[in-house]
Amino acid sequence: MTEADVRMIMPPDEEKLRTQAEGYRLLLDACLRTRHCVSFTVWGFTDKYSWVPNTFEGEGAANILGEHYEAKLPYRALRAALAGHARPAAVR
Repeated sequence: MTEADVRMIMPPDEEKLRTQAEGYRLLLDACLRTRHCVSFTVWGFTDKYSWVPNTFEGEGAANILGEHYEAKLPYRALRAALAGHARPAAVR
């Protein structure tokens, strides 16, 4: 899975960040449950250089790190999902 991001209407708030984190978690979960999904790549990593605001007016904050490279809720959700996942040997 490549170029994953989850944009939102600006400005971000806690509810939008929780929804964004759940969106990222669902994407990662779909990859982890798919036999031949061997990679999960986000489209960029910091909101500072995101392509979204220049393409979708009024939207942004689509990445897992904020503009100052701080971990956002989506980053922590992906990290927790990966830490708690053990792929069965038959799927590897």
